[in-house]
Amino acid sequence: MRPEEYGINERAFSKIYAKIKALENEIKSDTQDIKDGLAIKFIPMELHKSVLDYKKREKKLYEYILKLIKKESNGKHELLQV
Repeated sequence: MRPEEYGINERAFSKIYAKIKALENEIKSDTQDIKDGLAIKFIPMELHKSVLDYKKREKKLYEYILKLIKKESNGKHELLQV
């Protein structure tokens, strides 16, 4: 990897990693809200569950992207587990 590409790789890794962590927090919060019945009343529960499923699929997509970034960096980001 060329030096100028390393910077973009590092920034991409950080951005995607942060997005995954944000999604993990949202999934945890949404799951607890649904479990506790705290979901917004005027929105059907099925819609809440559908949004939760969407966030889980998005997380998997971002994890895949993160693995590709990690692979391109030749394992530079080994300390962070994906």
